[in-house]
Amino acid sequence: MNYSDLGALVLGAATLLPACLPASHETNPTEETVDDGIALAVDDAHVYWTETYAVWRRSRVGGERELLTDRLYVPSAITQDAHAVYIGAHGIDVAEEDAGFEPGVIVRIDKATGVLTQLATGQFEPMAITLTERGLYWLNAATPTPGGNVGNPSVMHLSSGDARPVQIAGHQALASGLMTGEDGRVYWTSTCSSYVESCKDVSGDWMQHRRLRAAEGTTVSTLLGDTTAVEVAFMQGEPNAPWFVTPEGFTRWPASASDADRLLPLQEGGPLVRRVGDLLVTIRETLQDVVIDDPEEGRSHASEVTSVELFVSDGTRVARARNWPRGGAGMVQDIRGDDESVFILFEYGLREVALTDLRASLVESVGE
Repeated sequence: MNYSDLGALVLGAATLLPACLPASHETNPTEETVDDGIALAVDDAHVYWTETYAVWRRSRVGGERELLTDRLYVPSAITQDAHAVYIGAHGIDVAEEDAGFEPGVIVRIDKATGVLTQLATGQFEPMAITLTERGLYWLNAATPTPGGNVGNPSVMHLSSGDARPVQIAGHQALASGLMTGEDGRVYWTSTCSSYVESCKDVSGDWMQHRRLRAAEGTTVSTLLGDTTAVEVAFMQGEPNAPWFVTPEGFTRWPASASDADRLLPLQEGGPLVRRVGDLLVTIRETLQDVVIDDPEEGRSHASEVTSVELFVSDGTRVARARNWPRGGAGMVQDIRGDDESVFILFEYGLREVALTDLRASLVESVGE
């Protein structure tokens, strides 16, 4: 979708001259050093990632990274189309010493010119964003109330013909997993409810809201265990059957009691699941408790990642495709990809795996 017609919505624009960060080591198409990675997006030519005070991109064939902007504070969500990247951030033009609770923003950065355009301000910590032919949708971490307080997360929408975003769903308890399905609907989950929520624009009635009911007695919480970071993905050709990854394995959202038993075994899967090409991908992180002795702060405890495993499924089989030792990369922040590769963003690194290798892992697992 071309958002060039959003010029009428400009709240502030500036031209950013592209800059390159000199590499301190030999770069290659499959690995990159990252500083506090947050979110990830991919197109045919580049991979994009965000850090606390920066948005970067790098060619998928290698080379030096390119700085798109350093104006955004905690750019926590990113998506893209053929012409631009769209980012939800906790603030803009915030000095590090002044960082705190800031009005969030939604911005557009032109891929060709680097022009940054503000599309929406006054948002509450945007934490997920997606794009359809009807416009931009994002998930705010809170919903404003008449009393000035904030409630649970809200889902927002901005079309190319609107001057301001519209709230399409508020007070969504522990909502997450905002994504676009093949049917053109926008989906998200609410871990405290028995539903997967979705909305779709229609002529004359611009928003249709519906819920996919779970099997009786089953909620997202019982399905996924004690977690608030729930993601949803869809296999190709299954627009109304969202998949999750539970601590036990991949599972399709149970529309009936019989479907509740459909589980692809997996040991201690993480809540992050993505569809990449025709596959489902998730990760498993192994953590260990670390004792930190600080002369000023005293003794404290922290979790340290000792290994990260990458699992893949085609909806009928599941296999472990990769196993990485910690290696200083930290915890996994995001997973994105296309029909060629999957990219995994860590706190301190970015890695790429070819989809041909993932499919080969599934074939090898059958022979075991």
